[in-house]
Amino acid sequence: MFVLVEEQVGDNNQVIKYYESSLLQKDGLTHAFTTRIGPGMGEYGFTLGTGRNPALDDIVSTNRKKIVNALSLDGKKTVIPKQEHTNNVKVISNLSESLELTDGVITDNPKIVLMLQFADCTPIILYAPDKKVIGVVHAGWKGTAGRIVCNAVKKFEENFNIKPVNILAGIGPTIGQCCYPVANDVYSKLKNSVNISSCQAFKIFDNDDKIHVDLKMINQLQLQEVGVENIDVSKFCTSCDNDLFFSYRAENGKTGRHSAIASIEGQK
Repeated sequence: MFVLVEEQVGDNNQVIKYYESSLLQKDGLTHAFTTRIGPGMGEYGFTLGTGRNPALDDIVSTNRKKIVNALSLDGKKTVIPKQEHTNNVKVISNLSESLELTDGVITDNPKIVLMLQFADCTPIILYAPDKKVIGVVHAGWKGTAGRIVCNAVKKFEENFNIKPVNILAGIGPTIGQCCYPVANDVYSKLKNSVNISSCQAFKIFDNDDKIHVDLKMINQLQLQEVGVENIDVSKFCTSCDNDLFFSYRAENGKTGRHSAIASIEGQK
């Protein structure tokens, strides 16, 4: 179950709203699936991506600091990979590592805050509470087709000797099946990413001859296939709930970004 949290920030006690997964509310983990609600956030978001529009860099940087501060984390420790819709996952141990072409990051370093950005793609936070290892994954359709979340679970196993059954997963707000018709080639690649011939993740609705895809369900199925049992899935559709989240499709590509954040630095 996803739980709404409201935090007051700044001298005027303005409110930032974000969601936590009740499954991930464990000692040693601070996490958030942010929304577009907060002072100065509505148009540009927390994580639009500095450098892509230099005129907005100061606004984006300020917004990032606000959400990290609201979580009582150190903004100077924030790691934001350069997401390019790959299925690449990297284990990091310090703040200086290169994160080009990286859509998933994992760490056991309590001095690192992981932050990835989203606007319809699937945000996934992974946590192994026994060994205090965290991961954040950005799974668009390309990353999902490439089983990026399975790649992340494999990194947990190979680098930290963590069995999938001991990993908790929170799948955050994503464009829903209701709003996500895809072309046949995309459907084919996504269908081939799960080891079943048919499932409810692929549907044709009465008013549309295209196949609609459930990205959250596909990522959930992939996690289950590799042995992850404890999975919390958000019910939000970023397109339907565009007043609460950013949506690339609903806003015709001109939108900000919300984020998934995780740190084992400590609780608030």
